[in-house]
Amino acid sequence: MNETNKGWSVYLLVITSLFFFINFDNSFCADMIFINGNIITVDNNFSVAKAIAITGNKIEKVGSNSEILKLSESHTKVIDLKGKTFLPLNSMIKAGIIVSGGSDHMVKFDSYSAINPYNPFLGMYSLITRKKERGNVINYSEAITREDAIKMYTINNAYGSFEEDAKGSLEEGKLADLIVLSDNLLICPEEHIKNINVLLTMFNGKIIHDTL
Repeated sequence: MNETNKGWSVYLLVITSLFFFINFDNSFCADMIFINGNIITVDNNFSVAKAIAITGNKIEKVGSNSEILKLSESHTKVIDLKGKTFLPLNSMIKAGIIVSGGSDHMVKFDSYSAINPYNPFLGMYSLITRKKERGNVINYSEAITREDAIKMYTINNAYGSFEEDAKGSLEEGKLADLIVLSDNLLICPEEHIKNINVLLTMFNGKIIHDTL
């Protein structure tokens, strides 16, 4: 192969590589897009974005309105959040995403009066009602069912740690980890959910807390 042919081969290879990466980067379009929101990502920097794109059962991209709108085509459903703060839990669950529940522990040991309250039943109450501490409701369309709230704090967390075959639900053969509650979380009045107490805790087959 002469020098001219070698040069053309290298040039063609470079062009082909660039073409591949350009197409790869734009090989998808979103099924659903939310724009003009205050989207709390809960990433390592706890960043807040304006828009989010969802394809199938996954979050495709989070970013600015202009970045995300580039991923839309004729079939894409675009939802304008109009500045609402957005934790898109209901949409994520409907899309098949397994969402886990939990909280940080920040200052004070009481689960209700800590700066960031970590009581799981208060967390479930907020997920189910979308109510903040002063009672105002934020984007109720993203409220979830009681069943989904329970899953977030049980079987979904087990799934997140690859332990769903051993824990997370009360089934034969699984670890004897369970709690007895002061009220029926599935049917009690909504306002009672945040005040539910644990009366008994069994961990690995042993009772470690008992007020029955």
